[in-house]
Amino acid sequence: MPSQPNEVVDLTETSETLEILFQFMYRRPQPNLQDLPFAQFLALAEAVEKYGVFPAQQVCNLVMAYVSYCTLWAMLKAE
Repeated sequence: MPSQPNEVVDLTETSETLEILFQFMYRRPQPNLQDLPFAQFLALAEAVEKYGVFPAQQVCNLVMAYVSYCTLWAMLKAE
């Protein structure tokens, strides 16, 4: 945390990741993650965990479960 009100803090996340993360903090509908590229989703999930953005944690858990299921299903169909 900054020690001074005007102190600049460098964040490791991209502006795109932070923009989506902040949308979970506003009093409005949560963002649609359906068309988010998987690499961007992973960056978002890491930021959610890092900053403890609880409204987004369950959403990320559900998306990861769905992706895992789809990946497993595709692997089983390929055999």
